[in-house]
Amino acid sequence: MTRASFAPEEGLAGKPVPNRRVAPENAGISLAWREALHNSTMGKRMPNLAQFGGMGRGGGNYWRGRTASRCCIASVKRSWHSRSACGENGRDGAAVKLWLVRAGRHGEDEAWVLEQSRIEGGYSEVPSLEGVQTTADIDRILQATYPEAKAKTRINWRGQLWALTRRMSVDDFVVVPLKTRPSVAIGKIRGPYIYRADEPVARRRHTREVAWLGEWPRTAFDQDLLYSFGAFMNVCQIQRNEAERRVRRLVEGAARAVPVEAPAESPVDWEAMAAGQVQSYIAQHVKGHDLARLVAAILESHGYKARVSPPGADGGVDVLAGAGPLGFDSPRLAVQVKSGSDPTDITVLHQLQGAMGNVGAEQGLLVSLGGFRRSVLSAASTHFFSVRLWDSQALFEELTLSYPRLDDEWQRRVPLKRLWVLEPEAGGDASADLTG
Repeated sequence: MTRASFAPEEGLAGKPVPNRRVAPENAGISLAWREALHNSTMGKRMPNLAQFGGMGRGGGNYWRGRTASRCCIASVKRSWHSRSACGENGRDGAAVKLWLVRAGRHGEDEAWVLEQSRIEGGYSEVPSLEGVQTTADIDRILQATYPEAKAKTRINWRGQLWALTRRMSVDDFVVVPLKTRPSVAIGKIRGPYIYRADEPVARRRHTREVAWLGEWPRTAFDQDLLYSFGAFMNVCQIQRNEAERRVRRLVEGAARAVPVEAPAESPVDWEAMAAGQVQSYIAQHVKGHDLARLVAAILESHGYKARVSPPGADGGVDVLAGAGPLGFDSPRLAVQVKSGSDPTDITVLHQLQGAMGNVGAEQGLLVSLGGFRRSVLSAASTHFFSVRLWDSQALFEELTLSYPRLDDEWQRRVPLKRLWVLEPEAGGDASADLTG
């Protein structure tokens, strides 16, 4: 199965990756293939790749180029070598590491991991791993639990479970890219692996305790870190480009390090990556009053008649919209738009609800690129039939749905094109996660 995603017209590639020493396993890649990959990242049309024949030794398991090239050739296998981690020492004297951990395939466990100060490993059918001593022990458990799984898939799962149970250390950093809002939770490991047999939700039983340090918007991270955060794994170590040191500096409030483009350690979720890049573009180029105009254009593409308030004091309403040719029909909407990077608090929601009564609106829409504080999310859930919240992810989804119907101005200002990529499972990728 394929899926569509949108990316800025100039493509996903950033600045060129400086030439590195070519590893022996890369030496067999033909110059024609390298040129094709280079052209694909420079916005040039890809040639018929069949004319180039094979990629060289190993069927192209390794290849060199820009990060975005991976989405252009879905059949290329991704296999990246580990590199030594950089960072300060933890309590045991070992280098502090940075780990990426998911909270459910669709973010369904994000509230739980944050409230319980834990991370989860998924793999609901796998029993306790508290007694394992070697990776061979995990191999035997996985083979018994998933006898039909491919050998390469079990190897991938073994690596993730070994990392959760034995490789993580106290004081290591952990990041959880959130899917329910456009931010990344950062914490520190505070305890050993624990199997919680009494946990009713099976995928939450493989755990470690974490002290959460806070959430940071995605725009606070350089693009190469976001590439790594898009890996298709439940658990993996992020090592490239001094990732641990840069995350630590971000937590400490220091200036961000100079970004260096590089591929992630594992296959990347290109759909999420493209969404993040479009969201960052909107945050940088469509601010303030312009964001209100974009929201109005999206509503008009759905058949509403919208009026945008002039710049300046707006009494809590940036856009008024109603159904029908003149906008007199129901539903009638009052919209408040916030383009800042800070999460919107409950007072803004209360202002919108008050403004709805003043203008005779039946429903309200609150748009915030910086996301929402938990108090807003909780309050909005009790007003399901009268209030909706759009964070940057929801705005992106509405934008892509309505994009073909937007006028030429907005298609010029936010130039997008459609990309088609294989689902990891469809491509036989061994990195497919197992969260259920």
